[in-house]
Amino acid sequence: MGISGLCPGEAGDLKEVILKKKRTYPLLLLLPLALAFFLSSCRSHPPVRQEPVRQEKEKSSNRTARVIPPEDTAPLPYKTPFSPQALDDPAIKAQIASMTLEEKVGQLFIIAIRHTAWGKAAVKMDDYIRNLMLRCKPGGIILFSINFISPAQTITLINEYQKLSSLPLFICTDEEGGVVSRLGKNRAMEVFSLPPAAEIGKREDEALNEQAAYTLGRDLKALGFNINFAPVADVRRQGRKNVMGNRSYSSNPETAAKMAAAAVRGFRRAGIAPVLKHFPGHGNVSGDSHKGYTRSLSSAKELRSVDFLPFRRGIAEGVPMIMMGHISTPVLDESGVPASLSGKIQDGILRKELNFKGIIISDAMDMGAINRHRDSGEAALQALMAGTDIILMPENPQKAQKAIIEAIHEGKISMSRIDHSLRRILSLKMSLTGENPLFSDFFTVKNDKKTKEERQKELKRKLYPEKVAKIIVD
Repeated sequence: MGISGLCPGEAGDLKEVILKKKRTYPLLLLLPLALAFFLSSCRSHPPVRQEPVRQEKEKSSNRTARVIPPEDTAPLPYKTPFSPQALDDPAIKAQIASMTLEEKVGQLFIIAIRHTAWGKAAVKMDDYIRNLMLRCKPGGIILFSINFISPAQTITLINEYQKLSSLPLFICTDEEGGVVSRLGKNRAMEVFSLPPAAEIGKREDEALNEQAAYTLGRDLKALGFNINFAPVADVRRQGRKNVMGNRSYSSNPETAAKMAAAAVRGFRRAGIAPVLKHFPGHGNVSGDSHKGYTRSLSSAKELRSVDFLPFRRGIAEGVPMIMMGHISTPVLDESGVPASLSGKIQDGILRKELNFKGIIISDAMDMGAINRHRDSGEAALQALMAGTDIILMPENPQKAQKAIIEAIHEGKISMSRIDHSLRRILSLKMSLTGENPLFSDFFTVKNDKKTKEERQKELKRKLYPEKVAKIIVD
């Protein structure tokens, strides 16, 4: 479903803060000595580069994207972007201080643009998308199977999105493997196709799963993605029919935990920010949150000893984002509101009990568990007040943003609350784009002489010893 309407307010040009030091880099990159210097200092650039901050809009069309083949370099893990030192970075403070209210609110949203104004698949930039992006200024875009034709087309599309944004965009997709495979199922995309998580979990091979996530992450990074909504951290219950099915690694909490943690390591090593989902656990529920009300069947003790374990392990590995499920969990919040709208679960449990310092993102807000009971504005406002940092895919982005802006004007939400989420968001963006010295080791060069084809063939032999399983697209 396409995005209808435009977001409120046209924001003015942003001051250049985040990328001041990067302005001379393109010229230096032309010099061998400069290249040697960067390699020796363990710094490289992501495969698809845009200059996220521009001085004048009219100059944006003159910027050209550069694609660096991923075969010879591989980013290593970034430092935590959520330490007090990172969140208090002067560049982040200056950037936030320069932003209008509409620009700030826009950063709190990741939207999907599946179709253009005429109902055609959004596979290339047009005036409708361009106008929407320039006026709405979202913090990120999520792309689906309908948006992909080929690697070249996808790189071009992502580059065009980045050119239209004054700040780096989160470019996201769902590439879990198995039934949730937006790119891997399309051979033309040349992205490594993972089997269902349950198949990988049966092997209980952490090194293999880390390598699988790393290989997939390299392929995603080469196309311009920086966030993958994976891995699934839910512990499915044995013998119970559950909507998660083989998307979950295991019914054994320890196996699910170690496999999810391995995937987090692999994606981070590839330069992709992974997202654990769906807190507080979707493995023991009644109902399907895609369709309507969903309730957790776990006791408080079971949640803490079983469902929380993969999230705890992922947090220990430095996962930068956790996705909230639209799951009513009365044993944690007696009001019965979904966890994605619950302050007791987000702030009381995830932040304080599990000590998660990263970004809290909602599950898609156009799902039945939300949009059958609340409009886009009410849901977005309730999620933000509960502690959510990023609202994913509201059914009506315009209405959702307007509700938040009005709540700020009415004093229901403080500006400091908005800025607190912005500090996390901008800090992660700076770490992913390697623009801040704090995170310079994120793009450390790694000796990897294997070609993409060699890496994929080697991994296929391990993951598919008999044959390559056919992936069914959801």
